[in-house]
Amino acid sequence: MEMTSDVFNSFYKKLNKAQKTAVDTVEGPVMVVAGPGTGKTLILTLRIANILKKTDTNAENILALTFTESGAYSMRKKLVEIMGSLAYRVNIHTFHSFCNDIIKSHPEEFPKIIGAVNITDIDQIKIIEDILDKNRFKRIKFYGDSSFFVMPIIGAIRDLKREGISPKTFALSMELEDKKFQNSKNLYHQKGRFKGFMKSEYKVLEKKLLKNKELLHVYQKYQKALSTNRFYDYEDMIIETIKILRKNPGLLLELQEKYQYILVDEHQDTNNAQNGLLELLSSFHSDPNLFIVGDEKQAIFRFQGASLENFLYFKNLYKNASLINLSENYRSTEPILDGSHSLILNNKVSEKFLRIKLNPKASQGKEKIKLYSFSNPDYEHVFLAKDMEEKIKNGVSPGEIAVLYRDNKDVVPVSKILEKTSIPFVIESNQNVLADDEISKLLLVFRSLNNLSDENLLSKALHLDIWNIDNLDIFKILSFGKKNKKKIVDILRSLDVLFKAGVGEPEKILAIYSKFQKWSRLGRNINFTDTLEIILNESGFLKHLFAHPASVEKMNKLENLFNEVRKISEGHKEFKLPDFIEYLNILVNYNILIKMKEGVSLFDSVHLMTAHKSKGLEFDYVYIIGLNDGHWGNRKNIRHFHLPNVDKDFLKDKNEDERRLFYVALTRAKKEVILTYARENFDKDYKIASQFVEEIDKKFLEKKETAELEKLLSRSGLNKYSAKKNKPLSIKDRKYLKNLFLEQGFSVTAFNNYLEDPWKYFFESLVRLPSMRSSSQEYGSAMHEALSLKNFTKAKMLKVFRDSLSRKALNDGDYKKYLERGRLALEGYFKARSASLRQEGLRELDIAGVFTEVEHRNKKIKILLKGKIDKIEFLSDGKIRVIDYKTGRWKSRNEMEGGTKNSDGNYKRQLVFYKLLLKKMMQNKKLHSGILPNAGMDSIEGVIDFIEPDDKGAYREREIFQISGKEVDELENEIKKTAKDILDFKFWRKNPASKSKYLALVEILKQK
Repeated sequence: MEMTSDVFNSFYKKLNKAQKTAVDTVEGPVMVVAGPGTGKTLILTLRIANILKKTDTNAENILALTFTESGAYSMRKKLVEIMGSLAYRVNIHTFHSFCNDIIKSHPEEFPKIIGAVNITDIDQIKIIEDILDKNRFKRIKFYGDSSFFVMPIIGAIRDLKREGISPKTFALSMELEDKKFQNSKNLYHQKGRFKGFMKSEYKVLEKKLLKNKELLHVYQKYQKALSTNRFYDYEDMIIETIKILRKNPGLLLELQEKYQYILVDEHQDTNNAQNGLLELLSSFHSDPNLFIVGDEKQAIFRFQGASLENFLYFKNLYKNASLINLSENYRSTEPILDGSHSLILNNKVSEKFLRIKLNPKASQGKEKIKLYSFSNPDYEHVFLAKDMEEKIKNGVSPGEIAVLYRDNKDVVPVSKILEKTSIPFVIESNQNVLADDEISKLLLVFRSLNNLSDENLLSKALHLDIWNIDNLDIFKILSFGKKNKKKIVDILRSLDVLFKAGVGEPEKILAIYSKFQKWSRLGRNINFTDTLEIILNESGFLKHLFAHPASVEKMNKLENLFNEVRKISEGHKEFKLPDFIEYLNILVNYNILIKMKEGVSLFDSVHLMTAHKSKGLEFDYVYIIGLNDGHWGNRKNIRHFHLPNVDKDFLKDKNEDERRLFYVALTRAKKEVILTYARENFDKDYKIASQFVEEIDKKFLEKKETAELEKLLSRSGLNKYSAKKNKPLSIKDRKYLKNLFLEQGFSVTAFNNYLEDPWKYFFESLVRLPSMRSSSQEYGSAMHEALSLKNFTKAKMLKVFRDSLSRKALNDGDYKKYLERGRLALEGYFKARSASLRQEGLRELDIAGVFTEVEHRNKKIKILLKGKIDKIEFLSDGKIRVIDYKTGRWKSRNEMEGGTKNSDGNYKRQLVFYKLLLKKMMQNKKLHSGILPNAGMDSIEGVIDFIEPDDKGAYREREIFQISGKEVDELENEIKKTAKDILDFKFWRKNPASKSKYLALVEILKQK
């Protein structure tokens, strides 16, 4: 669906007066205060559509910024609904992804970032530990435990950076604070027995100042260590972007000219550094086209630098800004709105426009907020399950139910009880990958391989079900060793000794131990990325995961572990097994999670998430659980550092942030809110209800009797000892695979994989089996980055290549080999192609949001097509030249077209695929306006350009292909046929090649 006046008008006519004003005010600064359920996502997206409708602005000239990836996803999704594929051309980013985009587009301007690696949590810890160990500190280092302040120091530095405070600025601030302290009146007692002694309140202040001075010392050394080790941290992306834009007016002007309209969602969550970036981008005009939407009542990220001052910053900066207050709520019932309003009134604000009461417009329901008080948590969790079962039985969609909790760990008992029901559910809060049962098995293997002489670890590793060793055999080995005073390794390595021990399968056990020895040796001699992949394939662990009932969840967790290992390896060229074990130990010591990446649920399931994660979402029915004092509100938060210009709000009511969080949780509900807590915890300690429950006006709260309810629950047959009933999601699930395919669509690589072998497509492109990129792929990626420069010089090209290659997961030998190979290749390529390199055009054009349509089972289904084109040149004769760069062995034209015995035609097919993408793009004027000229399809030609010379060291002429419309149509028809085959699972009936590396995995998938 493309945007038409009818589509826009159908949405627009449903808006209220204030919403229409927000959508229609397309020029100048605008501040919209949008409470929960007032339609902020709709007005943001409609305003973008209206800008394109009313002005000659191109889609890529609009920038929309939001706070989270899920927020960006929601905005894009709504925009696609209104505008169709044109929505994919609008720049929608989080602040960090936007800065990352600027840095990647102008690598020569950001040598500090481009030439460095994003630091991991572990490397941060190691740097701070090193600083503390090598320096004398009195207040931030305890004798016998120098690690106590490590995490608070990292948090304090993060806070300073979020406020845009550099070590230099912090030093100046500390000087002012020190002078202010020394000039304080009444610093000392003037009389009495304590005359001449410092007053106690000033002693406390002095202690804080002295701690901050030591923090400053650490901050300075930390920044120096980042530079020395070629690291940058997450916050540096915004700070460095601001710094470069201030120093480079040309780059700033380029961005200001590009982004003519800027929209910011969830502005109440921005910090000082993010506001500084906004101010720079908007500084060309005194009254810029800057549109912000926010709500102080929902400012729940102060721990990330957000504050009320930041929210009001916009209003104070642009005095002529239009102020629009959205007060009509289209989500919740009147009791939910009035109850939550009575709660938030306990947070005091000076600006009256921040406390306008919301009026219900969507629902006439009169159900009060319900409160259930249970005698213990077991009853609380069984009630949740039984109440949800009843709702689903009565027709409520599981996806319209959410369980919200305060902390990530709160989900554990809830998920365990839901596993014993048939309720479909998805955990959307952070889960620790390392705590997973199956991942723990893999980690145990790694720990054992790192020290085969550790008999305790080795015996535990042998018991793992991966090896399928008879438990009796393990018992015989351990007993024989104890009786004969032999080490386990001495028994395992000898077939004769295994026979003497009386084991039933000595050859099998010997083979397994031989693998252990091999893997242990490899772990000390090759990069851990390679060791990990070898062990996964040779141990049968992948096969083991594919056979698991919850294979989708398990594979997702393995992928997260892979990504973490890849990330660490980028910063450490010789990262081996012992280094990984050290890394694991630090994770455990500092209680750091490897988090599951944020995903989008493909099924209709009950949502389990933290209140923080629920921000921006809505559900018919919301359960808020664990509402005890000290858990929700009155939390014991110890603040180790009190930072000037950072802790502006710290002395206010410590419950204000918690109250906002509870307000957010309440206002996620459309129809009903159910509050629960237990009067006794798992340790049998007595607990009372959260203060916030008591702050809800009793007119809107209904306290439910639970004594009789608990008797019914105890007879329900459901308890924590019940058998599991919930069927987890398997990678064999066809509905899951179909949804996955429709979400991912086809890139040319995925399509070529299918043509080569459908099972290769399945494992590498669809379910995306975790794997490390090969050294040649890493090299090719670095070469492509070198050619993505806008302002081309040979020196810049070579520098970008070096910097990019240095960040790749390569061992030292491969790095040196490819560094020299790439340098020679690029120098020769620059000499041979200098004219083309300087040719005007587009580089790294990312095309997404174009579709082909297939008829499948009497339904029209859109298949997403996507791709990234290395370069597009606009020639003087009006032609458009699509260039694809290749590294590796030079190929003849006949080979590229698939005309030789062993060729596949992938290179030529890639160019035809790109022309198809451009055809789809050019069919929508708004989609390609400002990017591509209005040229006919016949004017597009394709080029394969080898960056490296042939065997004789020569750079041959580039191969130019004139691609006909017939070839494009034939490819599109082939794509449609392939899409139907995938939707019908025709490939499932095929067998992989006899030598396929996926043979064992396919056998597992086909088992009933």
